[in-house]
Amino acid sequence: MLNKTQVDLIELLNDQKVSSSNYLADCLQVSKRSIISYVKKINETYPTLILSSNKGYYINNELLSQIIDDFPTIVSAEPSERISYIILQLLTGTRDSINITNIGYELYYSETTIRSDLYKIKEMVEAYELTISFNYNTATISGPEQKKREFLFSTLFNDADQNVYNLETIQAALPGYDFNKIQTILSEIIAKYHYTMSDYAFLNTLYHIGIAMNRISHNHILDRELYLKFVRNHNFTIAREICAKLSKAFQISFPEIEIMQIALLMAAIVVNNDRSEITIDNLKEHLWAGCYNLVIQVADNMKHFYNIDLYDDADNFVNFALHIRSLIHRLTATISIKNPYLKDIKYRHPAIYDCAVYIANTIQYNYPIIVSEDEIAYLALYIGSIFENKKSHSSKLKVLFVLPNYYNINQDLYQFYSDQFDKYITSNCISHLNSELDLEPYDLIISTSKLNHYDLKIPFLLISPIKSDQDRKIIYRTIDDIRKEKHKSKLKNNCIHLMKDEYFYLDPAGIPDRDTALDLMIQPLIKDGSVSDDFKQQVLKREQLSDTVIGIAAVPHSMNSNAAASSLSILISQAPIAWGNNSVKVILLFASAADEYLSTYGDIISFLSEKLQEKAFIRKLTHCRCCQDFVDLLI
Repeated sequence: MLNKTQVDLIELLNDQKVSSSNYLADCLQVSKRSIISYVKKINETYPTLILSSNKGYYINNELLSQIIDDFPTIVSAEPSERISYIILQLLTGTRDSINITNIGYELYYSETTIRSDLYKIKEMVEAYELTISFNYNTATISGPEQKKREFLFSTLFNDADQNVYNLETIQAALPGYDFNKIQTILSEIIAKYHYTMSDYAFLNTLYHIGIAMNRISHNHILDRELYLKFVRNHNFTIAREICAKLSKAFQISFPEIEIMQIALLMAAIVVNNDRSEITIDNLKEHLWAGCYNLVIQVADNMKHFYNIDLYDDADNFVNFALHIRSLIHRLTATISIKNPYLKDIKYRHPAIYDCAVYIANTIQYNYPIIVSEDEIAYLALYIGSIFENKKSHSSKLKVLFVLPNYYNINQDLYQFYSDQFDKYITSNCISHLNSELDLEPYDLIISTSKLNHYDLKIPFLLISPIKSDQDRKIIYRTIDDIRKEKHKSKLKNNCIHLMKDEYFYLDPAGIPDRDTALDLMIQPLIKDGSVSDDFKQQVLKREQLSDTVIGIAAVPHSMNSNAAASSLSILISQAPIAWGNNSVKVILLFASAADEYLSTYGDIISFLSEKLQEKAFIRKLTHCRCCQDFVDLLI
């Protein structure tokens, strides 16, 4: 029969991945020796229920599911909802503290579980310069007021995920305020002064103001000096009117520093309606010299390293430049914003996101600010359309229409089908073939006549001289099939070009963490002359900006396409490898030479990004034993 503390230990491990004996001892408020004794006793009663590794103890979930009825106090649930609830209780009340026992009663969890959650929160708040302290049964959060708001802002936004636009999350968290009314007040005043906000910016502003109102109502006032260098008089005017209307609607008084904070928010997020008057030609007049030079530097480097021309779309380029201006203002004033589509952009469009990481690095090099992943994802939005247009153009098939001339019917037929499939093909039209015509550049021939007397080496499609929906569908299927085959062939050729058997590492011994793995994988590349001696530092710098983990795989690479030769190294491990705050079992290390970014990392990772989140694909990937297995898996 297990005692209460031993059952608490099982409950605690049920919420963890791997926990050290020191951590468990802190949570249960017992000695490390007691933890070892409890584990022994538990495993005597339920053999192999608690397993151990060099990182600590973890639960045998399969066995626990079989004996769960023996532990009625253990509730199988995700701890994330509990953690969010505890954070809200800490930061939306009067004292910035909670009673652990009361929270346990409210959530129907033991004090041990709540204390464990608080230790997780304690780790989370370190990034915000905050601390969690314990005094008997009370937990208190301490630190700068601005940082507390940032942490609460991040928690609410993450809870909402991509469902942020219906305001349900923040309305439920702060029920004392009608957020539809706040939304109306904000919209009317912004429109009155002829300003505009993107939906993203408006949402972020709404969250910031709602959190500020809650904190002010509990006498938690900002305690920092504000950076007001770029705030103009009209920003203060707008802020004062917003605060006046909110005060009247919700009986809340805004101190002067809080009004200044909202003015700062207006300056960093809203855009004047004179945007339509700004062009590439007069852009320099609307940016300070350092910002303008930075934008030009970014555009030039994107062309050089990624072969992406930001000047292709003049209107998009101006919006991008103005976004850089606002970003620098925001981050200089330490105003954080969130992006509801961060995960989607980062994991489904990794090549585009990677270009944005490069831009973020350039900004950080020129200004003493930190560009967050949310800000990186916003930068990616400006690159996405150009990137995809370029990718789409490069993947178009070249089609030759052979349509005998008959009272211009051939031209009408050609115009119809070429317009229908303009997104997928570039095409030419001729009335007949001759033996001197070079057909090698073409992927498909479409004709109203049989061409049996020609020895065609490429796909041929016979259609009716009369336009028909049936032919249109056949052409579409044929184009789609050819494009898929070309893409597979391109992937295969790229992999063969990039990979060597000596760059494939299968379950190597003694690889506990990222540094050790990179040392193993990079040394042969340096020896071959493929990369420079500082390649590892370049890779780690990229990881520092935003990790490259997708599922249980990491895809490390440098930010610059400056390798002497492109390469792909693969490491597959049965044991987890510590990678920052994550664990991985697969490492795909890319090195890209100049002008090969899109054809190496870009093409392959775009294909792999969704696959790496599929359990079936991951299972097959971890069973690859050589380069050929990997290539076969892709195609």
